[in-house]
Amino acid sequence: MRIVNNQTGKEGVVSHKILITPITDIAKEYYMGAIVDRENACGILMVSPEGGVDIEEVAVKNPEKF
Repeated sequence: MRIVNNQTGKEGVVSHKILITPITDIAKEYYMGAIVDRENACGILMVSPEGGVDIEEVAVKNPEKF
């Protein structure tokens, strides 16, 4: 099966396996972003109850959420 989405581009990628897990009741949802701070030579992990694609932008607009 060929999977096509925003991350794969129009050419997509071929999936050889799929993983199926039991349905779970999710009480809370968090967004996570990982970046490398080259100036300080360390990794940074950001976690927020609000987010999405641009978690860095959420951090700027809503710093109290981190």
